[in-house]
Amino acid sequence: MEPGTTADVEGITHHCDDNEGNIQYYTTGCYINEQRDLRVNEDVIENNMVYRCYKRSGVIHYEEYACGFRGMPACNPQPIDPTAEEKDLLQRGLKAPGFGSFSIVQVSTSH
Repeated sequence: MEPGTTADVEGITHHCDDNEGNIQYYTTGCYINEQRDLRVNEDVIENNMVYRCYKRSGVIHYEEYACGFRGMPACNPQPIDPTAEEKDLLQRGLKAPGFGSFSIVQVSTSH
């Protein structure tokens, strides 16, 4: 890919930018069609179709499948469980509801 371009490869939206000589390549979500893209961890259900975009083990995945018909899954996709490496590894006291901010204070001990 060249800087300034966007490509949709197997349902994943890829971007390449030139940020003052620093070439940046990144993915932003999943491509459904020209009218709609999905953000990572977004599901859309319409017209008996499920469209899913999610990240697992550092890789973005796109799925689409029919739903709500006999022999097909229901139209309520189950949440994607995070892998062990993606789970919150913070100790219990550091997790939500926690404090809304974090501060570092420098205290002078000289009198």
